[in-house]
Amino acid sequence: MLKHALLILTIVALWSCSSKRNQLIGQWEVNNKFYHAIYEISEEGENLAGQVLYYNDGTTSYNYKDGAEKHYVFKNLIQKEERFVDGVSGATSSNVEQEPQWVLEFSTEQSLKVQKMIMDKPLTEYWYKRNK
Repeated sequence: MLKHALLILTIVALWSCSSKRNQLIGQWEVNNKFYHAIYEISEEGENLAGQVLYYNDGTTSYNYKDGAEKHYVFKNLIQKEERFVDGVSGATSSNVEQEPQWVLEFSTEQSLKVQKMIMDKPLTEYWYKRNK
């Protein structure tokens, strides 16, 4: 009986982790007073990548077209508990732990709280899931 309960708990834990990962996959939009962008989060091997599909800050404009060079905001996002973090962060030759460059966590099922490091300072913004 105990073995069955342990097996069920393990399956539920694995399913809930993959469920969050699957919810993250898709197109996300940010539109604030500084810029408008659309990102697509997809699986690339074991990691998650965030490709820029559209970006416009009033000075710089980018619109991805099939066959063009792809631009990424991150290529190595990994899940750590309820958050998704840049997989390279902390991988230095010193013993000093670095802050992740990217941290994504769900604020609702349709929105992400995104923290990125800009000039060693955290910037927080919200991305919203796009309905295709």
